[in-house]
Amino acid sequence: MNPLQSQLHSTITVPLYHQLHQLLALDSLIFEAMRDVARRRGFAFEVPTSSPENAKKHQEIEGLLDRYQTVLKRQGLFFDLVEEIYTQLKNQGLDVLADRVLNLVASGFKDGLGIRLIDDCSWGIEWQILGGTDAGPITRPVVVVVYKSDWGPVVPWQVVQYLSSGMSLYRQKNYSTALALLSIAVEATLRDILSTRGYVFNPSANKVDIYEYTVAKVNVSGNGYAVDFVDHLLEPAGNLAVAASGAVPIEIAIRREIHPSNKRVDLHIKAPRYLIDHWSTAQIEKAAQPKNIGGLGSALNIARVDEGLITSTDLPPDVDGVLKAVRNNLIHLSSDSMDNELPQYASLSPSGKFTVRDFVSNPGMVYDLVVEIPQFVNEQYVKLWRAGTKI
Repeated sequence: MNPLQSQLHSTITVPLYHQLHQLLALDSLIFEAMRDVARRRGFAFEVPTSSPENAKKHQEIEGLLDRYQTVLKRQGLFFDLVEEIYTQLKNQGLDVLADRVLNLVASGFKDGLGIRLIDDCSWGIEWQILGGTDAGPITRPVVVVVYKSDWGPVVPWQVVQYLSSGMSLYRQKNYSTALALLSIAVEATLRDILSTRGYVFNPSANKVDIYEYTVAKVNVSGNGYAVDFVDHLLEPAGNLAVAASGAVPIEIAIRREIHPSNKRVDLHIKAPRYLIDHWSTAQIEKAAQPKNIGGLGSALNIARVDEGLITSTDLPPDVDGVLKAVRNNLIHLSSDSMDNELPQYASLSPSGKFTVRDFVSNPGMVYDLVVEIPQFVNEQYVKLWRAGTKI
């Protein structure tokens, strides 16, 4: 299902259709396109046999786009019809008219956002991003591909929502919140592309092997202690002197250790390497999960260095540090976090201290990320789609 279909109400689609058939002046092509779409959707639409019927047929199509959308399962009918009209125009070599279809659909902007058909018959959201330069204000379009009918979702809708909310907040000049949401979209994108290589995100995953406990009994022997191990798979005690090259008794260090999660107090033993096989089993209880993603920094490093999934063209390496600083300080927000320094920009500040607060107060820096992050996100998902990889 095209998630964009819930974003266009009939109060928008019906006037757009009215503009469309007036712009094209190709009644027969539009009716044939509607007939083909109706057949695929399982309802009837008859192509008129004479031109006097055309006006009523256009009204019939407007009714199909307007009424009983949910009851008759016609959500997204406008998208199907426009896509079919565009395809037939291209097939007939009417490229100029086909381009007009693209421009018409992209013209329905509200608050800098529009829904448009892209020339590869995918559907996307387009934002008009207003920024400033030394030469004056500029508006730059940013497009994210959301859906393709013969494939399905391209950029996941939940990621699009973060991008869209970030863009809306940027327009309201709520720069810090906008960048926080956009950084979440970057992290979600990296997790998705890494999932295609078998990576998972599990905050509680162990990075190293966890071994089974070895059971021992502690007894009193005179003024000392005697430790008797129950596990008979351990190295025999008689071999310890050989392993220690005769350097017995062996000194070990023991200290109390408090587990932060449950406040349980245990004993932590620090011992020579050769004592390990005598006092503990090599049986693994829980194997390490090496393909586990930590935070944004970990995801960037794995995607760029370990897997080679993103290149310097996709995202310049120097931007990694900026994204991590922005994400970590804005997601884990406090007054102190806003005052954390970004040393790479120290030369921009007379005091030599350029902070996160300075960054989010700099319209040019914010504009760069607002424009570039959606494009980065879009490019990564489009690469997966073109490679035939579904998320």
